Amino acid sequence: MTGSSTTLYRGPYGEYNDVVFQAAKDTNHKMIQWSIDSLDWQGLTGEQMWERINSKLDNGAIILMHSGTENTALSLDMILTKIEEKGFKVVKVSDLIYKENDTVDANGVQHKNV
Repeated sequence: MTGSSTTLYRGPYGEYNDVVFQAAKDTNHKMIQWSIDSLDWQGLTGEQMWERINSKLDNGAIILMHSGTENTALSLDMILTKIEEKGFKVVKVSDLIYKENDTVDANGVQHKNV
C-alpha cells in the first residue's frame, strides 16, 4: 500500500511464542513490544493517558497507543509535547531498537548481545 516493506512486527495483544518469533525472523521482521501501555483503548482521557505514561517514562520506552480510539488522536499533541518538555526525544521505534546481534527475553524486552 505504501510502497515500503515492513520490517517490524508486534503481535496482536502483544502475544507471541517461539513459533511466532521464528516466523517473524524467517520473514526478516524484528519483533517489538511496548514498555508502557497507555490504555487508550479503554477510552481514557488524554490526561489519564498522560498520568500512566508520565509515571513510567524512561529512556528507550516504547508507548503503546492505538488508532481509532476515542481520545488518542485528540490527545497526541499534548502527550508528545509533555514528553519533550520532560527532556525526552520522540523517535520512531525502528530508530530505537537494536537491528542485529540481539535477543528478546520472555517479557518481550530486547537486549544487545555483548
